[in-house]
Amino acid sequence: MSKEINNLKTTNMEFELNDGEKINLIINFSLLYQLRSKNKSIYDKYSKTILVGSEDLFDFIQIIYVAYLCANINDLDNCMSFDTFIEKMPNDVRKIAEVAGELTQTKKK
Repeated sequence: MSKEINNLKTTNMEFELNDGEKINLIINFSLLYQLRSKNKSIYDKYSKTILVGSEDLFDFIQIIYVAYLCANINDLDNCMSFDTFIEKMPNDVRKIAEVAGELTQTKKK
């Protein structure tokens, strides 16, 4: 499901973790801006991956984690840590890469 924002669409999707828990993932500039002010170190890792490129699989997981944090931007204190998030990642590298790609691709109206 996508929501329009000024002729661009923001990705809003559900993602299932390996324990069956379903989480929402959202990325857009407004939420990234809020995340940058609330947790700059995580934002900086995400930004480096987007601007410079990924170095390994964990960069893809970082993109998905940032989308999880953005979806929960008003409740970050109750979000999983990155280590817990990694433990709950499905063991499907292709799916992880596909979801990270979908979250970061520009979508036109």
